[in-house]
Amino acid sequence: MISNNNIDAIIFGTYLPNSSKLYVVKYYLEIFVSHFSDCDIYMGINPSGAQNHLIKLINKYKNKLTIKYQLVKNECVVNSDVSSIQRGLELLKNSKKNYRLIWFGHSKTVSREKMGLAWTKTYAKRFWMRRKIISEKLMASNKGSYGLDMTISTCGVEKYQSLQYRSEPDYVLKYFNFKYNSLPFFYVYTFFIIKGSIVENFLKQCNPNFFYENICSFTGSNRYFMESEFIKIVWMSGFEPMYENCINHPTWNKVTDKKINFIIQQWKQGLSWQEILDQYEYKIESRLLFKTYSYIKNLL
Repeated sequence: MISNNNIDAIIFGTYLPNSSKLYVVKYYLEIFVSHFSDCDIYMGINPSGAQNHLIKLINKYKNKLTIKYQLVKNECVVNSDVSSIQRGLELLKNSKKNYRLIWFGHSKTVSREKMGLAWTKTYAKRFWMRRKIISEKLMASNKGSYGLDMTISTCGVEKYQSLQYRSEPDYVLKYFNFKYNSLPFFYVYTFFIIKGSIVENFLKQCNPNFFYENICSFTGSNRYFMESEFIKIVWMSGFEPMYENCINHPTWNKVTDKKINFIIQQWKQGLSWQEILDQYEYKIESRLLFKTYSYIKNLL
């Protein structure tokens, strides 16, 4: 294993539904040039009719960035960031390098008409462009990860939440024998950072099917696996999350520092997420309430 403990890497999943959205990917690449030019970038590409346009664009940046990319194998394709990030992680494993921090992201908004470049720029200012500040803060702590807008998953338990499409019952256990219980947390939108040693340990010892099989078919999970499930390798390796919630982040349940800290303290005592949620009054916002709040906010 080649040591690169003083530099970071990026795992980036991308997809281009049509060439008209190429400018979104170009924006991310420009961000990497200005803030991550010293990093290795491992990029998985979900296949599409416009993939050649995407590959041509990426190749133009090879004189500015250290990028390795590969298309996702057809049998592994999932219509989300799951398969493209899976491919990026395989490239990282095959590199036989390790890193200080691993930054995770994807070309969000390329397939969402309602989320344009304005959303991407706003999020980039909070995440990618704050690399130095965030990195120093995370490395100086005993936390295992950092992310924006952390919320609580109910892990597929219907009595806690009706919105099961975001909920996962620890499917990641099908790939690894972890020593610790999971926390019911995830970072919204699949943008987060994990300390390199945690990722390295998982990739080195996980079930090889993680790289060669369709993740959703193999685990029974859904298209949100990378967002709400993969991050659990941090909690189940014994590390707490570092997070930074803004006051208007899109919570599917009311998240407060008090609730988060309560859950973490119970987890430290060895309780499972089932035991923790069973003893805590668990109230959530309905989709209707959230949409109403968002509508009113936009009018102000």
